[in-house]
Amino acid sequence: MSTTSSEPPSMGDFLKKLGDAFESDQNRFNRAMFQTHSARDQEHILQNGYNNGLTVKTLAKMTGVPSSTIYSKIKTD
Repeated sequence: MSTTSSEPPSMGDFLKKLGDAFESDQNRFNRAMFQTHSARDQEHILQNGYNNGLTVKTLAKMTGVPSSTIYSKIKTD
């Protein structure tokens, strides 16, 4: 016999799901804003962010650009 719990999700689970929903909207907004710039400006934005201490993961999250694309556009030397 299986038992199912009728307990509501924890507040932590609720807040994570809420945060994920907003993050998705924020990523779409960031990507749209980033894409309004020319390819040259996009590369400068990525390089400047990286040079000033942002990680590739953070840049990817902020711009909506995949990490692999960022690595191909920046100089990590």
